Amino acid sequence: AFYYIRIVKLMYFDDPVDTSPLTGARAFGLVLSLNGIAVLLLGLVGMATGVLFAREQFGLPALAMATFNAAFIVVLLAGYGRFGPFAMPLAMTMSALVQLLVLVPGLRGGRLRPILDLNHPALRRVLWLYLPILAGLIVEQGKNVIDIRLATEASPAAYGTNRLIADGATPVCSVDDVFVTLGLTSPTGGSTPVPEPGGVA
Repeated sequence: AFYYIRIVKLMYFDDPVDTSPLTGARAFGLVLSLNGIAVLLLGLVGMATGVLFAREQFGLPALAMATFNAAFIVVLLAGYGRFGPFAMPLAMTMSALVQLLVLVPGLRGGRLRPILDLNHPALRRVLWLYLPILAGLIVEQGKNVIDIRLATEASPAAYGTNRLIADGATPVCSVDDVFVTLGLTSPTGGSTPVPEPGGVA
């Protein structure tokens, strides 16, 4: 949770370090567009599934999940030879669309009206059932904080690693990157090249 909060702060609230325009191939833009459409469709799927659950209709959501998996496999296998790595985001988008289309018939024939009733017995039942999950999340986050705190106090050398985690787990390709991330002067004055898998720098 702390990692994602840090990423949101870094992306939307911190001042930019580099204001130069970003350039990239059209292929990357296509992949991002497909992923964005897939995220939108999956969000609609989640909303439709929640509505069907509220209406005690469980058949279509179960069928929709199986249809999603089947459509993903079919589109991925059929499109990989023609689209290569782009078959993955295409399969995700198409399978999400198919899943949504499976759920749409169950939304017909009923008028929906949002109601916020904090005294509803079902709401209290759900909150009661989620208490163990909430307690587990609190313990998990507290464990991470305690681990980092104890590691920092036990060994000053662990401060750098913990600082990197706090800054959003910055990728490190060389020792120089660690110095740069920590705001220290690089001992070599540059970045050490990353060796290729074959051993050639």
